[in-house]
Amino acid sequence: LFCGISTLLIVSLDATFELISGKNIIGFSGAESGRIASFFGDRWVIGSYFVRTIPILIGVYLLNYSLISKNIKKLINFIFIFSFFIIIFSGERKAYLLLILYVFILLIYFIRTTKFKNLKLILPSLLIFFSLPFLLEFSNERLLHQIKHHTTNLNVFENQYYALFTTSINMFKKNPIIGVGPNNFRKTCYDRDYIESNFSCNTHPHNTLLQLLSEIGLIGAIMVYSIFVFFLYKIFISIKKSNKFEFDTFGLISIKSAIIINLWPIIPTGNFFLSWYGWIYFLPIAIYLVYIEKQNYDQ
Repeated sequence: LFCGISTLLIVSLDATFELISGKNIIGFSGAESGRIASFFGDRWVIGSYFVRTIPILIGVYLLNYSLISKNIKKLINFIFIFSFFIIIFSGERKAYLLLILYVFILLIYFIRTTKFKNLKLILPSLLIFFSLPFLLEFSNERLLHQIKHHTTNLNVFENQYYALFTTSINMFKKNPIIGVGPNNFRKTCYDRDYIESNFSCNTHPHNTLLQLLSEIGLIGAIMVYSIFVFFLYKIFISIKKSNKFEFDTFGLISIKSAIIINLWPIIPTGNFFLSWYGWIYFLPIAIYLVYIEKQNYDQ
């Protein structure tokens, strides 16, 4: 927990410095076109990194809430809020959308277990918070344009993601059971049976579900997404059973939400078979199993 919190603080401070000065503290990259990168250099993934790790850290924090001193709690709360703002201003549309998903899941639990008077403060605050990128010119132009372009433009010669998605669907139609092979999208996308446009080829189709369907077929996709369905069900059961707010339940829901975020099927993603994503997929599952076993939670 404290290692993760320290990392969030350091990267958040560096990202803020980059946002203000145009480059981070050691001279890497520089904020451009409404995006920040911090220590990630030329890889614009700071928002994705934060939105995938914060739910895990919040979960561990809440599960150990009673063991942490009051002053340390204040510091941790500040760092989490600080990190949320970095996600908002990172310029990454998928991080922004995944953060909304994460907050929405937590909000459902919060609505069910707290009094209405608390919501009168929380809901307007969330609305203002998620509106911030659209109120500032440097973040509004890119975020709004990209979301609109990639969700409404269905031309494979103009929309790169749509071209990749249709190419992966073509692969799945031809190889529905076992796909074209793990990590083989990059090799087979040039085949005239699959290619749609000059945007059709990349190292992966930028969507986890479509990558699994095209590369390992129905067999592989069902195996992976059975995990997604399982944890979605567990969240539903946890919320349904809850009559009052409990830090332990809230913490476990946060960790489960990290798993849901990682496998959310309708958003652009990285390469499922890339090692960088390996720890992202397995860490929240491992931590969930640890707490379930050690503390005997029935959730």
